[in-house]
Amino acid sequence: GELALAATVRRLRERGVTVVLIAQRAGVMALVDKVMVLKAGAVESRAQVLDNPAHNHRVAVSGGVMAAECGALMRAFFEARRP
Repeated sequence: GELALAATVRRLRERGVTVVLIAQRAGVMALVDKVMVLKAGAVESRAQVLDNPAHNHRVAVSGGVMAAECGALMRAFFEARRP
């Protein structure tokens, strides 16, 4: 499934391997830096693909997932850099 794919892609990228995926599921776009939309014939970023109404890609967004953990990481990051 997508979780196993995500783990494999993460391990390969940590080793510096370039990964090329061919997929039909919009959820896979979270794993990649660039997306090539074959029916449109263009190379676009994930944001460009998701914002383009001509494409049929839709991704569900869930707010608040790990909000406390992410907030703590962000606070610690910026607090460490403030004078």
